[in-house]
Amino acid sequence: MGINGGRGIVGSGSVLGGSGISLAGGTAPFSFGNALKFDGVNDYVETNNNIGISGSTPRSISFWFKTTFTSLQTVVQFQNGYFLQFLNSGKLSLNPAGGTQAAATLDFSISDGNWHHFVFVQEGSTLNTMKIYLDGFSQSMTYTNATYTINTQDLPIRIGRRFSDNVEANGTFDEIAIWDVALSATDASNLYNSGDGDFANNYSSENLKLYYRCNEEGSATTLVDEQGINNGTLNNFSTPPAYFVPH
Repeated sequence: MGINGGRGIVGSGSVLGGSGISLAGGTAPFSFGNALKFDGVNDYVETNNNIGISGSTPRSISFWFKTTFTSLQTVVQFQNGYFLQFLNSGKLSLNPAGGTQAAATLDFSISDGNWHHFVFVQEGSTLNTMKIYLDGFSQSMTYTNATYTINTQDLPIRIGRRFSDNVEANGTFDEIAIWDVALSATDASNLYNSGDGDFANNYSSENLKLYYRCNEEGSATTLVDEQGINNGTLNNFSTPPAYFVPH
């Protein structure tokens, strides 16, 4: 079954995981303005403070991302919590920070240079309570240790780099959002919306703790949080405005 491949037109592609969907080639217009490009060397974004989900186990993360690189690269990390990263294989994994690096891994590579939409939903405190939606469809994960307990305390986050080392993202992000509630499969589908996704603040807006539209321009050094309290500092983005790219 072909679908729009992450803001793309329907086309041929390899069949993914157990979902039966295809990654499409090409691109089509969409209405999200700019996006934030990371150079894979030292760029990262960090919140100014904790993001306000202390004592709450459910949380959801939504973002658009595209990359052609299969080298190890970080997507998002909660400080001393878990982090999402692309492995050398181009597969996406979820890893608790510190101690045993028990992982859940998405069962296919998405390093195809097309936009894709991700929603991670954490319903409990262990890895096997995580769900992932890619381009609106639920996906299977391979678990190294499904019952590993995840740190759920309120923490700052980094986008594009881990706290513990310099493993940077090499790709482009857009529409980054975090909630302290578990989004539904319908929410994930609507946020993707066949490649022309809806805005994050239309879903559980009272639980939306951070929303970066990534629409800044010029020499901006801050990602503005649309919720107004968790702006992100842009670190080492050296060639303004080249890192804010239209699409």
